[in-house]
Amino acid sequence: MFYLSVMWSVVFTVWAGNSIYYGIGSVGGHLLVIAAFFITALTFRDAEKNGHLWVKRIPVPARDKNKCVWDLEKEG
Repeated sequence: MFYLSVMWSVVFTVWAGNSIYYGIGSVGGHLLVIAAFFITALTFRDAEKNGHLWVKRIPVPARDKNKCVWDLEKEG
């Protein structure tokens, strides 16, 4: 997680600097942000596949408990 935060800080710093020097339509800055997004997604997918501890510590809530049914006959 530390390395991802450092990576995103560097990416946004370079992207902001790129925009200042080369204009808003900088292709390189946008490609850098897209690459960082895919690196982050692959990191999380790999962590879930390998069963890292930080993934196990966060329980996934049950979907049935938070289910909300909107009955128009009662509400209207």
